[in-house]
Amino acid sequence: MHNRGLHRLNRAASVVVLVVATAGTSGAARATPTDLNAADIPTSEAVVLISATTLNRSSSAQTFTLTAVNVSSTTAGETSVPASSPKGWTIVSATPDTGFFSDGTWQHPALAGGATATVTIEARP
Repeated sequence: MHNRGLHRLNRAASVVVLVVATAGTSGAARATPTDLNAADIPTSEAVVLISATTLNRSSSAQTFTLTAVNVSSTTAGETSVPASSPKGWTIVSATPDTGFFSDGTWQHPALAGGATATVTIEARP
């Protein structure tokens, strides 16, 4: 999943990306902005929405959250969500409520249908 531009969100702004996971497969997911209708969501596969919300943005620090919500009834397998900071900024801390954050990637274990997971990330210049 490509999230270039998360750092451009204004305070309290958010964006949502749809990720459809097929059981037994792996690989990188690419997200393309599109209109989403209920008919577009498969019922037999795990469907995870990833949203990013900017909590605090200043010239000296930026804090944002990534939230993964499994909107299907199917369990999504282990998921990796990359996070990048603006050019010239460095991620200085990341606090996931499940899984772990390492080298700019949030990895969390299986996400049951209806479950939510979040990570709070702070970046500094």
